Amino acid sequence: MIGLGTWKTTVHHSFYDGDIILAITDNNGEYAFDVTLKAFKEPPTFEVSNITEKGNRLEGDVKISIIPFKIKFYADFEADVMSGALNIPFVGEIKIDNAVRID
Repeated sequence: MIGLGTWKTTVHHSFYDGDIILAITDNNGEYAFDVTLKAFKEPPTFEVSNITEKGNRLEGDVKISIIPFKIKFYADFEADVMSGALNIPFVGEIKIDNAVRID
């Protein structure tokens, strides 16, 4: 499994502006994701599915409770740095650059 750990980044986008903490864990051989969005008083829920590994990349789908569309994502891992993006229909691509492993 790749990308296991806790990652932190800051996103500046009209859809979301603030810190994101992403914990990726091993749940009996399946990926589990826990997302913390500090800018929301009541954060949305996330459901991640269809995860595939391609080298140092994870790809999959995300359903976010406040968005009625299926969202595609990818994340590339290089040592203790993660970069990637969420592609949200009608919103566009939200890039994640240089997220750092904090745990």
